[in-house]
Amino acid sequence: MNSKFGFVLTGLLRQGELTPEQNQWIREVDTFFIASSGPGGKTDASHLGGNSGFTS
Repeated sequence: MNSKFGFVLTGLLRQGELTPEQNQWIREVDTFFIASSGPGGKTDASHLGGNSGFTS
């Protein structure tokens, strides 16, 4: 899958802060999936959606 920003976020991403391109992408999307896992192996995923810019 390609995005207009030329990247797709997959896998484990660890960095201190988001890049300007990542911030722009987040401001323009209309859907998000947030996933997490704990030390015991329990996982959770949630869908968030709305009009473009709903995360701003």
